[in-house]
Amino acid sequence: MEKTVWIKHRDIFKKGTILEKNENTFKIKHDENNILELPYSEIWKYNGDHIDNTDNLIHIPHLNEPSILNGIRLRFQENNIYTWTGDILISINPFQELGLYPLNQQIPGPHIYRIADKAYSKLPNNQTILISGESGAGKTHATREIMKYIENGQENRMVSYTNPVLEAFGNAKTSRNNNSSRFGKFIKMMFSTQQHGQKILSGAQIDTYLLEKVRVVHQNDNERNFHIFY
Repeated sequence: MEKTVWIKHRDIFKKGTILEKNENTFKIKHDENNILELPYSEIWKYNGDHIDNTDNLIHIPHLNEPSILNGIRLRFQENNIYTWTGDILISINPFQELGLYPLNQQIPGPHIYRIADKAYSKLPNNQTILISGESGAGKTHATREIMKYIENGQENRMVSYTNPVLEAFGNAKTSRNNNSSRFGKFIKMMFSTQQHGQKILSGAQIDTYLLEKVRVVHQNDNERNFHIFY
């Protein structure tokens, strides 16, 4: 009996091969040629790399944590940093320019512009785009790209132009990256509709909350206060 499964060894998901099935446990050889005896609850079904490597994770037959991570990893290795999971877009920061943001071109596959376009196309009904992630995940960059896409072709680019100034009051160098947002931000973009149906950006409101004020009086080693102070 040889079947590939996922196991978690030293907090890392690894592929293993079932050698023997006992009453309540499996004997599994993992990639370091070690043999472990694990209960059924500590193994996960393996789909195969060719199945996990999909642009929408809901297509994976056995949707579990190691399969999701494996699929995202395989796509990242191919410079595909965006992956759908239903209508939610997962992005991985490549920490390099990949030339993924050409305006006025059709974007195939998962992409941040498709999120922006979907919201923009459903105006004047209110639309909300939630951007979430840990420090260094690329939230600030994603926000800028969404605003750039929505403002493309319009004379009024004031929201994008003011963004670097506003970031200076809330972003700082941390041990994780040089331009880390130390606050939460809500950007409300308002549009008017002309007679021929074109939606024109008419104004914006930006609210800041959860500002990391302690940074003003104390910074950890190799970190800095907010950019504006420099």
